Amino acid sequence: MITSALLFLHLIFLILIFYKFYKKDSINAALLNTIFILVIFAVGWTLWAFIVNLIFSIHGKEINNDSITLLLLTLSEAVFYKGYYKTLIVPDKEKQ
Repeated sequence: MITSALLFLHLIFLILIFYKFYKKDSINAALLNTIFILVIFAVGWTLWAFIVNLIFSIHGKEINNDSITLLLLTLSEAVFYKGYYKTLIVPDKEKQ
């Protein structure tokens, strides 16, 4: 359940960024940002899975290595995307 909720959160973010860039710039910018997010997600999940599997060995039903990996990935992506998409989240006052 935790894993599906975190994957759903990533899907919502992906759709939101695609929509924002499609309306703001063009379909090319929207696709490039979507591909960028997918690459960051895939590489981040792989790296965090490697680190979590070295440290933890949890094989429960709800809390397992995959859910811990996705939780750490989501937190690290949130920090990264907050800085990367700062102008998209909080518009510049000079443009208004």
